[in-house]
Amino acid sequence: MQDRLLYTDFNHLYLPFWKMNKDLFKDAFLQRKKSQLFYSTRQTKVKETLEAGSLLKSNKGLNILSIGAGDGTLDQCIIKGNQLKVDLYHAIDPVLSKFYSHFVEKVKSWDIPYVVEQKAFSEDYDLPPKNEITVNQLNGLIQPFCDYFGNDDNSGQNIFDLVIMSSMLYHVDHPGLAVKKARSLLKPGGVIIIFIQTLEINSEVYSYMVETSPPEFKEATHNYAMCDQDVMKELDDMKIPYTHDVYDDVGHCHDVTEYLASNGQSPAMMFRMCLEFQAQKKFDDWSEEQKMGVYEIVKRRAFQNGEGKDVAPDYLATIVVKAEDER
Repeated sequence: MQDRLLYTDFNHLYLPFWKMNKDLFKDAFLQRKKSQLFYSTRQTKVKETLEAGSLLKSNKGLNILSIGAGDGTLDQCIIKGNQLKVDLYHAIDPVLSKFYSHFVEKVKSWDIPYVVEQKAFSEDYDLPPKNEITVNQLNGLIQPFCDYFGNDDNSGQNIFDLVIMSSMLYHVDHPGLAVKKARSLLKPGGVIIIFIQTLEINSEVYSYMVETSPPEFKEATHNYAMCDQDVMKELDDMKIPYTHDVYDDVGHCHDVTEYLASNGQSPAMMFRMCLEFQAQKKFDDWSEEQKMGVYEIVKRRAFQNGEGKDVAPDYLATIVVKAEDER
């Protein structure tokens, strides 16, 4: 791993940016939650993937690992929306307790056994020693991890039926190796479901910001240019089989009519939030060169929807990796 501000130092980069835009992000995410597109698309994909395999055919509960769990809203939609029977929910995120103080309280309300780790995930990740982690039970008791799984040594492999990696691989140095590590944690028949952006505006904006910023910008930010094609190339190089599809419904587009009409000077709130996050810089702090460069990217990518509005794609790619026994 390179010694720079990557996933392990996420607080240093992400927290100040989020706090700086707190009101903007709050309103924007409320809008997106209302539309349900962000969550319902992923919820449906998880259900389809589980139904295609054998994981829902038995009456057994699932052991779920969520890497980069965020505030837990997506996982809640996946678990509750699909009415999944869960024996264990294990969340890993380096900013859980500081960034989402309500996360644990939210998970408690799901009434499932859970483990929460405030920790980064990479190819070097290992489950904690079995005597150093506990499972929080429905009845309020806390049980040792090893007791929960029985007497086997579960410090290494084959624990989980489902691993969720949503919009987090651009925070690690080597996505392919991170997926390989996650794969080693799957039970036979288990699956990894990766949600990631396609090579659309989001990816291009960050690449452009790197090109037009001092070298320290790239050193202090994560690789937000990463898209599904980059991940697939690494998996191909490592000979890890996968399936891939893109959800390109027009509902996953930003309305950029106002933005284009203003020649890139006045993005609507939701699109502004997207641009600021990808650029890792407030829109008002962009140089005029950067504003015009991003405007040209959006203009080239935009198209008119059925209502005659100019929209910019923000499509979702899904990559599914099965356990090593499954091909």
